[in-house]
Amino acid sequence: MTEEDLEIKDDYGFTAFAYATHIGNIEMAKCLVRKNKKLVSIRSPPNNAMPLINACRQSQWEMVEYLRSLTPFEVLDDQDGAALISQCFLSEHFDIGWDLIHHRPTLATTIDYSGQTPLNALICGLHSQVEVVSIYGNNGFMTVSTTFSSLFFNIITLDIFQYYPLKTL
Repeated sequence: MTEEDLEIKDDYGFTAFAYATHIGNIEMAKCLVRKNKKLVSIRSPPNNAMPLINACRQSQWEMVEYLRSLTPFEVLDDQDGAALISQCFLSEHFDIGWDLIHHRPTLATTIDYSGQTPLNALICGLHSQVEVVSIYGNNGFMTVSTTFSSLFFNIITLDIFQYYPLKTL
């Protein structure tokens, strides 16, 4: 097969590489990329997304790590970057999202494909992490314990505010 043959899309808009990344077949993906390095930037459904984003959506985390090594953050448009961060936060793969925010801090508040921001995804993910310990404590108030994620949220929030300081009146 020629390099151009590997870029052919089927009736659904997918290349062979897109299918390999979708199901997490790293060996096949490596073989295809050796023949055509442009495959990592060919977009496919849904939302005309890059393979890195689609692998992330499918929770193919080994594939995501492989594609991260091939996909420079600079080639991700804002919506791609926000979608990647959001999906990582929702799936509790904070290291990937955090790394991208450090490279491009504005993505923390960029709208992704679902109409949300990565900060919204982080808060939604953390909200599901809160465990109620007791409905009424000794003082009549609800007592909760949170997981490590809420501490992580506080650290992220403080770091993001260095890029987006709160305005005073």
